[in-house]
Amino acid sequence: DRSPIGSIIWLLGTFIFVSGSLLNFASYAFAAQSMLASLESVQFVTNLLFGKFLLGAQVTRAMFGGTFLTVVGTVLAVQFSSKETLDLNTNEMKMLYCNPAYLIYLAIMVILLFALRFL
Repeated sequence: DRSPIGSIIWLLGTFIFVSGSLLNFASYAFAAQSMLASLESVQFVTNLLFGKFLLGAQVTRAMFGGTFLTVVGTVLAVQFSSKETLDLNTNEMKMLYCNPAYLIYLAIMVILLFALRFL
C-alpha cells in the first residue's frame, strides 16, 4: 500500500482544507461571529454530496433529513443572528469569562464530560 501523503489527490485535498480553514479564520474580521459560525454547517451538505458522488456512498433518508434540518437551522440562525460585532478589550473579555452564567455553564459541561467519560 502506498502512503496517502504521496498521492496528489491527498495533497490537493489537504491544501484545499488548510486554505479553507485559513480563509474561514480570516473571515471573522469582516462579519459577526454569530453569523459566520453557523455558516460552517455547510460542511454537512458538502460531506453528503462528496460521499454520494465521489465515494458512491448510499444517502439514506435519515441522512438527507438531517442535512435538510441543518440547512433550515443555518438559514434561521443567519437570518436572526446579530449582525453587529463587538470590539472588546482584554479586561472586558476577562469580565465576560468571570460571568456567573458562563461559569455555571462551564461547570455543567465539565461535569457532563466526566459523567460521559466514566459511565
